[in-house]
Amino acid sequence: MRKKIALALGVIAAMLLISGVIAVVEYRQMSSRVSELITEDIDNISVSQKIAATSERFNLRILDVVTSSDSLEAVESYDLDLAIQECRDIFLELDRVRKMRLTDSLMNAFSAYMAESRNCLSVIPSDIYDSKRWYFDVLQPYYNTLTRTIDAYNEDIHEDLAVKAEDFHSGFYRSIIPGLVTVIAGLLLLLLLLFYIIAYYITPIRRMMDSMEDYIRRGRRYSYEFDGDDELHRLNRDISEIAQENVELRKRIKLLRDQIQGEDR
Repeated sequence: MRKKIALALGVIAAMLLISGVIAVVEYRQMSSRVSELITEDIDNISVSQKIAATSERFNLRILDVVTSSDSLEAVESYDLDLAIQECRDIFLELDRVRKMRLTDSLMNAFSAYMAESRNCLSVIPSDIYDSKRWYFDVLQPYYNTLTRTIDAYNEDIHEDLAVKAEDFHSGFYRSIIPGLVTVIAGLLLLLLLLFYIIAYYITPIRRMMDSMEDYIRRGRRYSYEFDGDDELHRLNRDISEIAQENVELRKRIKLLRDQIQGEDR
């Protein structure tokens, strides 16, 4: 009996342990992968914001130059080397982050805008070109194309994040399903174990007690029997034998008493 119960409880404990380990491993793998992908998207967003900030700053600076009352002095203060270096830094960051669907388009649009913006150094001092017309008719379309590309790039990142969020959502359920199935199976096994204990141990013990009470209080014969080969079955058999021996002993005692009373008469 002890071995059977211990075996059943051991099986249930092993199932719950295995399900817990599987759920933890699945969740950690999924969490690590999703965190990695989200970090990549955050890096892409950061680069996109730098491109937007840099291009907007350059665009406002050039607008300030072409509308300045002293355009020549303003253009001389324009730091072209700094603009080129910031452009190179952004290109390096774009190469470092994960490549998106519109990465090449963004690089091309930014390169085209920066290349045209550097022409301000030759356009503004020139007597041939109208710097304001150049800004609004030539440079501004490049800037508008760049801003549209940045918006499309950011939208692409957000769509990618939405897909990853959905993957995380479905992956979360995939990670808990093995544990959930095992827990349900463990509960069913517990119910079966409870039914087994009640049917094969608690019920026989109660009937043994009822038969013993009938035997002791009412003098009825102890007659409860059931099939089995475990400790409880051997105990019931021993009780039955002891009860039967006690009946035989009472009979012999009564017979001896009757004989003694007969001799006394």
